[in-house]
Amino acid sequence: MQRYFFYILTAALFLFLLASCTKETANDDVVIVPSEDTSESDIVTPTPSPTPTPKPYTKLEITEVMPSNGACLLDGYNEFSDWIELHNYGDESLDLSKFYLSDNNERLDKWQIPSKVLSPDEYIVIFASGKESTETEFHAPFKLSKAGETLFLTHTDGILADTFSYENAEKNKSYSEDGTGTYYFTPGFPNDDAGFLAYQQSIGMPAGLCFTEAMNANSKYIGHDRTYSDWVELYNNSDKAIDLSNYYISDDDDNLTMCRLPSQSLAPHSYCTIYCDAQNKSFKSFVTGFSLGSEDDLYLVKDGAVVDFISLKEIPYEYSYGRANSGFALFSSPSPAKANGEGIRMRTLTPQTSVPQGVYNDAEPFSVELNGEGEIYYTLDGSEPTRYSHKYNSPLTISKTTVIRAIAYVDGKADSRIMTASYIYNENHTLPVLSLSTDEDNLFDPETGIYVEGNHTNYYQDWEKPANLALFENGSTVFSTDCGLQMFGSGSRADCEKKSLRVNFKSKYGTSKLKSDVFSDGITGYKSLVMRAGEDAQYSIFRNELFTSLAKNSALLVQNNKYCILYIDGEYFGIFCLCERFSKTYYSQHYDINENLVSIAEAPTSSDTPMGKLMKYVQTHDMTSSENYEYVKKRLDIDSMSDWFIFQAYSHNRDLSGNIRYFHRADKDIVQYAFYDLDWAFYKRPDRYSILNDGSQYSIIIHHLLKNAEFRAHFIKRNAYILNNVLTDKKVLSMIEKYENLIRPEIVRERKRWKGTEEDIKTPESWERAVKRMKDYVTVSSIKEEMIQSLKNMIGLTDEEAAIIRG
Repeated sequence: MQRYFFYILTAALFLFLLASCTKETANDDVVIVPSEDTSESDIVTPTPSPTPTPKPYTKLEITEVMPSNGACLLDGYNEFSDWIELHNYGDESLDLSKFYLSDNNERLDKWQIPSKVLSPDEYIVIFASGKESTETEFHAPFKLSKAGETLFLTHTDGILADTFSYENAEKNKSYSEDGTGTYYFTPGFPNDDAGFLAYQQSIGMPAGLCFTEAMNANSKYIGHDRTYSDWVELYNNSDKAIDLSNYYISDDDDNLTMCRLPSQSLAPHSYCTIYCDAQNKSFKSFVTGFSLGSEDDLYLVKDGAVVDFISLKEIPYEYSYGRANSGFALFSSPSPAKANGEGIRMRTLTPQTSVPQGVYNDAEPFSVELNGEGEIYYTLDGSEPTRYSHKYNSPLTISKTTVIRAIAYVDGKADSRIMTASYIYNENHTLPVLSLSTDEDNLFDPETGIYVEGNHTNYYQDWEKPANLALFENGSTVFSTDCGLQMFGSGSRADCEKKSLRVNFKSKYGTSKLKSDVFSDGITGYKSLVMRAGEDAQYSIFRNELFTSLAKNSALLVQNNKYCILYIDGEYFGIFCLCERFSKTYYSQHYDINENLVSIAEAPTSSDTPMGKLMKYVQTHDMTSSENYEYVKKRLDIDSMSDWFIFQAYSHNRDLSGNIRYFHRADKDIVQYAFYDLDWAFYKRPDRYSILNDGSQYSIIIHHLLKNAEFRAHFIKRNAYILNNVLTDKKVLSMIEKYENLIRPEIVRERKRWKGTEEDIKTPESWERAVKRMKDYVTVSSIKEEMIQSLKNMIGLTDEEAAIIRG
């Protein structure tokens, strides 16, 4: 704002001086330069021009905008519109009708603000809703872009009063003049801590039913049989009983009637606690059917209108958030069914580094400063910092791979989040890099560590530890987030020195979903990911991923994957494959359906699952009957089942029994097969298609379906398609070479870290031999002919059917 005043003042002075020097002679405008013989009485002094003063309209500015209002400020139309704040920072009142507001630099007069006198140091909020202004509030005829734009404030005489730019706005964050985004928005008040506190003091409690407290990371407050859920507290702020069934609660602004409250009367000035969790939880009380995320907005709705709302942001673990004596606050001691008290109004800002985290190759040592409010404490070993850690006083030098974790403390505020920044220094990897940070004891302590056998067969315990995970690829940070860390896998936990890990994204760690396009396929919103080592890590490393990639061209469900180098607390930990985890969320993401409509069964499955019921049906019904086959075909993805058996026969997978996943979607009542765990593939077995009738549970359905002529013909055609289009020698060998070339540059360091036992030392040369054996598996004999011969043995394949498969 000040720069425009400077320009105007400079221009005015320039014009004044220019006019003084060039104006035609006039009695009162002549400047006489005195000579030596001129007396003072002879000098004619010109009438002085007044000193230019700033015009009043230069004192109006745009001070705050919120381009993505989720549940922060409700307008008179009962909508959460974007908003813009103006401030008169001058000493005189201003008539706002003398100004235009626009989001288009080619139409600065896009909208003339209605008439209103704005007193000195007064603020006004204007909603950018595209609607008509009312007597009580102004509405601009345009909305704000979340991607970013520039706003223009112009006086009606054409002089620009102010501009305001922002980029990539986050939901429920307001942005100030310096581009800083914050959840501590201050509509109508100064953009500082005092302004936020004053704004909170101005917020009263609505009459009638309203929210008073919510908890989105609960591990000890109210629950059933040691099962704790998120919860929200309602309060009847009236003198009459309220029927809750007239209200809805939702965390989705596109579906405000998501959950109707129970038919229950709430007495005047009484509290009611509502459990927020999935419907399939074994709670005895009413449950909403949805849990609370770390950045959720909650809406209380009656007769289609929002009557109250609460936005959950920046809530420390095991804190609640809700109404204080006025406004909202954080509560370190949640108080369900009781008054909340004053609480803590703000959370200390998370420290920031002066140099972005990331991969730094061919770098000289450099310094990193820690910036933030209050006192900052840090660690360099991956552990969580506390007040007993190193106190930050001067820049830190990065001369090797280092993880900096820092926390800030300010009296009167909640502690900041822990900042984690990983610097992968001069490691020169060819693969993306994962950096995992956690207290060393969380992994390796014999009493509490999840990665070791320890004192309790620790790696088989269902323990979860707090951690931070970052992914760096192509010179940029793909994501960096706090998470929960668990072990993953079955036999590999005990049998393998190098074990798989699973990360979970939950509200209590900071985010309920990882909103990152991790695999560059447009899918975001992960609840969990796996850092997979697998039992093949000691051989070729990539057997499972080889077949997963090939199966992407089939009807099977497969996991996206990406090979990375893993560092734990700054120490090299080897080659791991970051991949999706088969879950209800996985299916929901890939098929765009509500995950509550998805269920998963593992083999061997029980008789009460959709897959178990189909197995029972084919055993008790004649599958030669077209009617009975149609019943099965409507409920089973025949292609995915057929492809599963074809891929298993081709690969000679020796580890089938528990490595099958059946997905069921309730909206179509159909089961699909997922391709899972091929670490023991490419090993010869006596008869490739013995899996069609080997007495295992997984063979029940196909054994009976092969009695049906239509399915048999379909299965033969499916063999022909897969073997002649997907699993050709050329394509399989090409995929082997792809992974071979991907892994080879990293294999020396991998084998040095995971070299095996003295009896079975693993070397780069042993890896080369393992890869060669995979190639030999494809080329030494015709897999297609072996599969044809196996089908002749198992189902009496005819020569005509064999010809179809040969193609």
